[in-house]
Amino acid sequence: MKKNLIRIGILIVTIGCMLSIWPLGVIMKESESKSKAALYYNSGPIKDAVVFKQTFIPKHNYIESISIQMNRDNTFEKGHEGEVLFVLKDENEITLSKSVTDLNQVTNKDYYEFVTKTFVKKGKKHTYTIQVTECESEGPSVRFGDSMDIELEENQLLSYGGADFPEYSTVALYRYRGELGIWDVLQFETILLFIASLFLFQINRENKFEQKKDKNGLNE
Repeated sequence: MKKNLIRIGILIVTIGCMLSIWPLGVIMKESESKSKAALYYNSGPIKDAVVFKQTFIPKHNYIESISIQMNRDNTFEKGHEGEVLFVLKDENEITLSKSVTDLNQVTNKDYYEFVTKTFVKKGKKHTYTIQVTECESEGPSVRFGDSMDIELEENQLLSYGGADFPEYSTVALYRYRGELGIWDVLQFETILLFIASLFLFQINRENKFEQKKDKNGLNE
C-alpha cells in the first residue's frame, strides 16, 4: 500500500512538472539581443524637458532588463550629476516599469542596465523613454547608430527632443525570459521521465525483493 502511494506521488509530481514546462510555461529560457559593433554617435544633451525615446517590438513576453549606453563627458562636475528617469510603456501608453537612478551610478560610454522585470506583448510596439532631471551641468547624452549597422531587430523609431529619426537606432541590450523551444521542452521532459523511471524501477525492484523474501520465509 505504501509503495503504491509513493508510485502515485511520483507520477503526480512528474506530470505536474511536465505541465509547468508546457503548456503553462512556468520555466522560461533566458536570451538577449544586443547591438552590433558600429560607428556610434551621441545624441544632444538629455535634460529636463528634452526626452530620448525609443520605440521597439519585443521578441518575447517577458523583459528582464534594458541596457543602454550613455555619454557623461559633460556631467563629471562633482555634486551636479542629477537623476535618470527611465519609463517603459506598452502600445496603449500604459506604464509597465519605471525607475529613477542617480546619474553618478551610470558608467560612462558603457551599458547601464535598467531592470524592468515585467511582462510585455511579444510582437507589439512598446516604448521606453530616458529623461534626466536635477542636473546642473549640460546633461548626458545617449549613444545611437545607423539602424542598418546596429542590426537590432527590436528597435523601430528613435525620437529625441520631439523629433523623429527613423534611420537611427539606440545602442541597446535587451534581456528576456522567453518560452522554451520545442527541443528544449523535449529535453526537459525526457529528463523528467528518465528520473521518474529510475525511482519507479527502484521501488519495483525493492517490492520484488520483499515479495521474494516473504515467499522464502513461508517456505521455511
